[in-house]
Amino acid sequence: MAGEMKKSKKGLVAIIVAIAATIVVVSLLMNFHVCDFCGQSFFGQPYQAGGKSICMTCAINYHWIS
Repeated sequence: MAGEMKKSKKGLVAIIVAIAATIVVVSLLMNFHVCDFCGQSFFGQPYQAGGKSICMTCAINYHWIS
């Protein structure tokens, strides 16, 4: 009985570690950024304006892109 409980704990720990590793890899691949103007978090490539990293909404609103 104690052996089965030990195995199930090891299995649970392995699952938790696998989920955590998956979350880290996915977040790195999604390219997370925060806009320097509005503070909104977004995924994908930021626009660069005057050394600032900005989101598409700010880029459109401030006419950096059309």
